[in-house]
Amino acid sequence: MDVRPLRERLDEEADRQMPHDADLWPTIRRRAVVRLRVRRVGRLVEVAAGVGLVVLLLVLVKPLIELPHRGSAGAGTDPAPFTVVGVPFAPDLLRELTPDEAADIACFGGRQLPDGTHAYVGHQREIIVAAMTQGEARAFLEAHAERAMTTAIALDPGVPVYLVIVRGTVTDRLGGPERYLGDALALVVDRRNRASYASVGPQWRMATPAGGARVPTRLVPATRGLSVARAYGAIDGGALLIPRAPPPGLAPRALLRNGVAVGVDPSGATAATVSVTVVYADSVGEPHLWFTQAAGDIGMPSVGSAPTAVQIAGADGARYAWQQGERRFVTLVWRRGERRLYLTVEVGTDWTEAAALQFADSLGELTP
Repeated sequence: MDVRPLRERLDEEADRQMPHDADLWPTIRRRAVVRLRVRRVGRLVEVAAGVGLVVLLLVLVKPLIELPHRGSAGAGTDPAPFTVVGVPFAPDLLRELTPDEAADIACFGGRQLPDGTHAYVGHQREIIVAAMTQGEARAFLEAHAERAMTTAIALDPGVPVYLVIVRGTVTDRLGGPERYLGDALALVVDRRNRASYASVGPQWRMATPAGGARVPTRLVPATRGLSVARAYGAIDGGALLIPRAPPPGLAPRALLRNGVAVGVDPSGATAATVSVTVVYADSVGEPHLWFTQAAGDIGMPSVGSAPTAVQIAGADGARYAWQQGERRFVTLVWRRGERRLYLTVEVGTDWTEAAALQFADSLGELTP
């Protein structure tokens, strides 16, 4: 292999291509022109090789540069809204609140007023949502004679929030005996649903924040496609429980908000109060496990088999074994404090009943 510098080899090639008659000026000039052109081509080749090397290095090094930021809260990154070590949430579940979700919280979330009353707007005439900072939201509320928020939300003024104005009948509950509270509500909620402030008063019938956009009114809250941020606080105002050890190959792929008397999973069981179901699916999106929690009782599954007593996470529970066609399932029902917990898993080679019990024994809280 010829290891001489590229330019030296190109000079030799130029000499080889031209006749060696030094006494003829035309020949000399032609030789000089050819050599100059060859050298220019050589420089272009060297530059192209250098650019190619740089591109190759970037392709190889980029994944190493990005690796510490994926799924982590390293320096200079915005941490995921909710985290549990070892739980590989689908990225969409960890997104911040959307304007529609903020509107859902204002209408159906039962957020607490300064006097401790919970406020709901089941029938709305108009909903306006504005994206702004907490400092801007505070200034807007204070400009309309609302001073309590100054100490109600302990957030930095620059934290992004939604300011929601809902015009409609505000009551202290949804359904059943209701107490009228007013006809307009203002809610400030941060994008991760960690803190909020609600106010009811006649001033919100006309006051509209700058940049506010109307969103559709709704009869019921959304039940599908929820983010973890939206589900936070949906069960007795507290954090969601989540097992840290899902069976191999399964990961949380969807969050469902179940209404009263609505089936929570394939077993057909229903809850006496609002419940939240985390659906675990495989890599192609096929669900195999459903974990449900509620503050009220969850009824018996409609599976045609009798329960057997079992210890689940140190508590007395019930186990149901049943089939749906050729698919075999196990349903576990138990309690943790005031929470009623319900786990249905399709059992097989990859997802065994032993893995389901380990799953149930690894509960942790989704923390903002």
